Amino acid sequence: MSYHNASLTQMTEHPIELSIVVPMYNEAANLSPFFERLFNVLNCLNIAYEIVCVNDDSQDNTLTELLKYQKHNPFVKIVDLSRHFGKEIELKPY
Repeated sequence: MSYHNASLTQMTEHPIELSIVVPMYNEAANLSPFFERLFNVLNCLNIAYEIVCVNDDSQDNTLTELLKYQKHNPFVKIVDLSRHFGKEIELKPY
């Protein structure tokens, strides 16, 4: 697993400037390359961010893998849906 290099103190001193919302359904096998690429980009931006992963009742190990990333990266937030809603409901503006 790859993690970002920004320190927790550095990132929490400022309000979040970027929220990335990512709908996920059965993505366990894709999480490692996804986070590696995303963290590479975010590290270059030097801004406070959060990554909101919406687990849409995945039937694989997506939630387990997300929890591992969250344990090492407090900027990963998880919304775990109780049933499969589809990405449209996850991205619906409120």
